[in-house]
Amino acid sequence: MHNQDQRKPSRQGFQPGVSGNPKGSESKAERHARREALIRQWTEPFGGMASLQAAEIDLLHQAAELALRKYPRREAVRVANTISKILAQCGLVAGYTGRRRRRSEPQPASPFDALLGRRERA
Repeated sequence: MHNQDQRKPSRQGFQPGVSGNPKGSESKAERHARREALIRQWTEPFGGMASLQAAEIDLLHQAAELALRKYPRREAVRVANTISKILAQCGLVAGYTGRRRRRSEPQPASPFDALLGRRERA
């Protein structure tokens, strides 16, 4: 026998049949824009993405995807370490040695880049 006083309090604001997330999930375009903005923020002090090689850009995309997801507390440290290692490999942060790799100035596109199948540098 339950009395009115013994009922569990209901969640405030919840109404059956009404979405708790009216905006919906983030679209692919919105996620892509957030990822690109984060990469620009990381690379801006070093001359932007023009100073990076294709492999470094791919690594930064992976790091940004990791950074934008939500993780359980026990996984957060692993993810942070992975992002730190990727940024160190790309020369954007000091690695374990404490030395940051110097980046050379962005080089203009060579006429041989198209022949060798290299991506254009922005």
